[in-house]
Amino acid sequence: MTPLLKIQNLNFSYGEVQALRDVKMEVPEKSIVCVMGRNGVGKTTLLRNITGLEKPDSGEIQLGGKAMTHLPAYGRARSGIGYVPQGRMIFPKLTVEENLIIGLSGGGNQDTDIFDEIYDLFPVLQEMKSRRGGDLSGGQQQQLAIGRALATDPKLLILDEPTEGIQPNIIQQIGKILQHLVDEKDMTILIVEQYLDFVREFSHHFYIMNRGRIVEGGETRSLTEELVNNYLSV
Repeated sequence: MTPLLKIQNLNFSYGEVQALRDVKMEVPEKSIVCVMGRNGVGKTTLLRNITGLEKPDSGEIQLGGKAMTHLPAYGRARSGIGYVPQGRMIFPKLTVEENLIIGLSGGGNQDTDIFDEIYDLFPVLQEMKSRRGGDLSGGQQQQLAIGRALATDPKLLILDEPTEGIQPNIIQQIGKILQHLVDEKDMTILIVEQYLDFVREFSHHFYIMNRGRIVEGGETRSLTEELVNNYLSV
């Protein structure tokens, strides 16, 4: 399958501490790919390098064959990368609709018609569009964070631990919406995720990180208990 996102020999350091080591990864078009690994192995750092929030020491990041490495974060957003950070990071004092408007402007888009699609996916956001983000439950805030990223009209949607602190019924709802985005909207999705059941149910491919490196990867059906015990069990 054709990769939408291609990463080659990516290296990144925090001072003298090397956090990413020669990371190579491909995310096929119209698929859900999960990055897994224990805490502190470099998963969020990888996403921050892809989205432009960190600048790699060396290596190449391509989106649809176009080099992204030189672009700032806003340039990558306007090239088609939407990002849902860990902890959601919504604007708590702004309304739901104002949060979506910020996402719209972040993607360089002014067409509010996309809000109708977002409200179709997340009806609770339409019901609460005049309420402040900080008044929403954790699950509702996660839906808002995803909606805000979708307002940028991304080709690649990146999510950092979207199930963290979310009740099981909302986890299922989010998984099915991500599947819908791939199947019906031809979106490509990259997720950092620790919840194995979610990965096995909704992802097509996986990568496992350890000490800043990609150590395993493949189709999700090949994610064996041996790999889980070696790299994911605490």
